[in-house]
Amino acid sequence: MILYQAPYALILALVQALTQVQEITLTFVPKIIAIFLTVSLIVYTNAPVETEPEAELAGRHRQVQEYRAAGLVISSPEATVEFGEITASALVEGLDLEVYRTFSAIFADLETAAEQGDAKRIEALRQAMGEISHLAVALDQTVRFRDLVAVDAEGTEVLRLDEMDLSLEADAPLDSDEGSAALVFAGSGFAPGPGIGAEADALSQLIPTEWRLPLRIEKLPLEDLSDLTIDLLFEQSLDRFSGFPELSGGQALLAALGKAGTRLVVRDLFVEAPLGRTEAKASLTFAPETPLGVVGMVEFVVTGLDRILVYAEGLADAETKRWLSAAVLGMMGVGEAVALQDGSVGYRFSFWFTPEGEVSMNGFGFGDMLNEAVPQ
Repeated sequence: MILYQAPYALILALVQALTQVQEITLTFVPKIIAIFLTVSLIVYTNAPVETEPEAELAGRHRQVQEYRAAGLVISSPEATVEFGEITASALVEGLDLEVYRTFSAIFADLETAAEQGDAKRIEALRQAMGEISHLAVALDQTVRFRDLVAVDAEGTEVLRLDEMDLSLEADAPLDSDEGSAALVFAGSGFAPGPGIGAEADALSQLIPTEWRLPLRIEKLPLEDLSDLTIDLLFEQSLDRFSGFPELSGGQALLAALGKAGTRLVVRDLFVEAPLGRTEAKASLTFAPETPLGVVGMVEFVVTGLDRILVYAEGLADAETKRWLSAAVLGMMGVGEAVALQDGSVGYRFSFWFTPEGEVSMNGFGFGDMLNEAVPQ
């Protein structure tokens, strides 16, 4: 199956989420993320591929990619980003070298057939690819940036970052109809510079300096995902020809995930700033037949709210002081106070999503909380 290509959708979802960060806090981060992923693509496109001898793997193929660059500088009219070091590694392990070569040949023929507009040839290649069984059983990729420094057009330092990692793993075992995929985005040593802007600088103690955002998808339906990936690939090649049926890929994907009981799991997620820390965990099962599309729970524990409240009171800007104080007091009011092992107090926010489409936080429905907050 060609499942190992599907987890890249997780990266796109992550980028989409990150680029929604409010401008007042991290104006420069979306551009850094875009550069990060662009360099990652260049790395994997140009890195040398080593295929280990067949005899050592009993007919299985293994591709290993390694890349390292030092002192890389990327410039634009708006900013310059310097990377002390970039390292990338990728391991793809699969089976049956003959099947692997067939798969590669199909891709080459598909490109030619698409350029020539040969619809019959494209359909024949589609049938051939649909007959391929497991192509890869394991994927492990990591890109790591070290000693990143960004400056604006005037040469003023905007930020620096000691390390930033993006890793992707996928597993499609031969003895199971289910697979898994995991994505981890992590960083440490983030420090804003003078060029980050006055508004963001006022909130510098709230900007994360270290984070780890792990996402894992379990119980992936391998056969269905393989078929859907093939459908999408060949739909793009055939969309110029009339008469080819349109595919509802998104709905079909959700239906397949729901039928398999696919779960999105988050463990050991944390975001740490000088004044506070947030930890989170989640377990959500895809259920497209329900109003919300998922069933399960998401839990956050936030520490340092008392310190942030003191910090807010000392801010010079009255408007920033007002909204930050109100936000912290609001979180303290609705969160569940919990005693932590280090003796500090944290505030827990547990969200539950039911099959009936109801959402509750800390045991209370949102309707109940609104009724309490707004007297009738």
